[in-house]
Amino acid sequence: MAAASRKPFQHIFNELGESQVSACFQRAQWSVTKISADYGQDFLLHPFHQGEMTGKDGYIQLKSTDDVSKYGHKQGYQYRVKVVHLRQWQRILWPVFLVLWDITRECGYWVHIQPVIAAQLAANPQWLTGAGMRTIPVPATHMLQRGELGTLPVVLDAAYRRLGQHLEQEQQVQLAQPDPYIAQGVPQPGTPVPRKPTLLPLSAQQLAMLARLQTAAAQAPQNWRIDLAIAKLAYERDAIDDAFHAINAAQAKGAVGIEYLGTRASILTEYTNTHTPVPRHLLVEATAIFAALGAQLAYPPKVHNDYNHGNALKALGYYEEALLHYDDALSHDPDALLAGQVLTNKGVCLFHLGRHEEEYAAYAAALQRDPMRWQALSCWAATEVRCGQPSHAQHLLLEAFARIPAVQQMPAEAYALAYASYQCEDFATAAHWAQHTVDLRPEHRRALRLLALSLSHLWRSDLTYGEVAVRAYQQWLASEPQDMFIVKELYLVYRANGADAQARELVGATKLTDDASTASLFYYGSMLADEGHHDAAIRLFEQAQAATPERYIVHRLGHLYQQQGWYRQAISCYAELLPEMETTHLAYLADCFAGLHDYATCILVLLRLLTLQSDNARWWSNLRGALAACEETHAFLHVQYLLTQTPEPGLTATPRSSEVATVAAALKEQTHGELCIRPWTQADVLSRLAPLAAS
Repeated sequence: MAAASRKPFQHIFNELGESQVSACFQRAQWSVTKISADYGQDFLLHPFHQGEMTGKDGYIQLKSTDDVSKYGHKQGYQYRVKVVHLRQWQRILWPVFLVLWDITRECGYWVHIQPVIAAQLAANPQWLTGAGMRTIPVPATHMLQRGELGTLPVVLDAAYRRLGQHLEQEQQVQLAQPDPYIAQGVPQPGTPVPRKPTLLPLSAQQLAMLARLQTAAAQAPQNWRIDLAIAKLAYERDAIDDAFHAINAAQAKGAVGIEYLGTRASILTEYTNTHTPVPRHLLVEATAIFAALGAQLAYPPKVHNDYNHGNALKALGYYEEALLHYDDALSHDPDALLAGQVLTNKGVCLFHLGRHEEEYAAYAAALQRDPMRWQALSCWAATEVRCGQPSHAQHLLLEAFARIPAVQQMPAEAYALAYASYQCEDFATAAHWAQHTVDLRPEHRRALRLLALSLSHLWRSDLTYGEVAVRAYQQWLASEPQDMFIVKELYLVYRANGADAQARELVGATKLTDDASTASLFYYGSMLADEGHHDAAIRLFEQAQAATPERYIVHRLGHLYQQQGWYRQAISCYAELLPEMETTHLAYLADCFAGLHDYATCILVLLRLLTLQSDNARWWSNLRGALAACEETHAFLHVQYLLTQTPEPGLTATPRSSEVATVAAALKEQTHGELCIRPWTQADVLSRLAPLAAS
């Protein structure tokens, strides 16, 4: 129990230590990247020289404490580490440093772990056998404090020199002893090449090669070179999961060498692009491999390493650093295919940095170097949609489909075109490509939803879409029965097509959950109201209004009150919509006052309506009727004044002469030709409505 209670404190120590270590390296103009979070923080170390990254990255295992003296031993310190971690670090080629950090003194002590492991194994080959912990000595002379790194840069450079010699020796051994199974018909791999995404299935040649490799693997199950060849074949045909499995098998069998490392790092990078959440530890491993290889390779082979290194950094979110590697690759004149890939990925980095003009230029340059680079068109289109230019995005995606028709069979690209078309209000095109996406991948939820939304626009203007809409809505509701928007759309399509029985059956079968959203309450209430279930509809609208008093809810509730003859409740709803009330609401309001026999206020509202739209015959007729029923003389005075004045700026047309004559005759009879000094204003309307709404 005591150990458990200490754990949160250790967690706090490590959070503080992480911050202090980062600050220490930043003062030295180096940087560290956090790559995992547990009770001992892991970092990737990025050395800089004269403001530029050296590429000689290292790995840091941080152990924080409030008092480093508790680990004191002889001329330094010692720390207990799990064997499982030591085995992992032993297999890593790039340098790993264990840092023991004192958060109180804000200083730390480090040791390069691999030489310690090698020395212990030389003395005792069974040192890493079994489980448990092992003691690691940490020299007191290896100190980090306030930007002072001591001999760490020298040790890091020496480690990379030894790494280069090791890789070169391994490469020479591999070249001198070619694998017999590779010689049986599988091409001898060379420098790792960048990924070449293909939209085609395995060719006959690839099928034959895969068959030979599988036969060879059965005959020599411990030969990691066969797994490496399988991994490369899967990588080239875009089967990244297969490639990942094969390259891990090669690693487990002791794979070594530049070719293996480059291939592994490339596969790890692509693997993270297809899996969510992103396994960042794989990206860190890939980045470290590329950094190690980059320090040893020369151009032109290094071009591919620069490209892949940039990809790994991009996936980690280090876009500025990725751009440096992409620019290095481009500066050495890569072939058209690779240049197109590099420029496209450069554009993606520029997108994340918000530098859109440079991004567009990168995509255009990619297409100039490789006209079949459809990914550039796709990425460009995605940015245009986000920047509010869906029409250009639609054009770019159609261009991609025209250049490589097989792209149309990719669900992500088909959906992108459907979405861009919807944003352009080109609903027919949106529905076509959304349906195509669903045909390719029936479980594509966003495409199904977009199809339903597109059809909701189409069937209202063209009922020939009704049958398609019914199928799409039913398909969506099969898995989302509580989506009241789609239930409502299906109901309306049934009604529009005269299928009233199906509409009633749908309403009867629909049940709301206890946690139904405001929108669901409104949609279901609307269907109940249309079916004549007014009391149930009113209860749902009142519940929706209490949760979210949106204008559309208040209006529909008020109108339903009015239909029931509950005029005061309706007026209370309509009053909430003032002063931005639309003419439709004002007309309803006038009808409510007429229903209450408050003809003076009814006349007031009708005058406001006629000020907004003076050529509406129905309102003039209602005004005439209200005047005939009204007993308040001043109401007629206001009407007379309105008719004798020049139309206000908001008046859209002159009242028809017949209406003017009819109303004028009534005025003459009731007012004896007297004039009012001013018309009623909006303030008069609001003041008159206030007590009525309150009541």
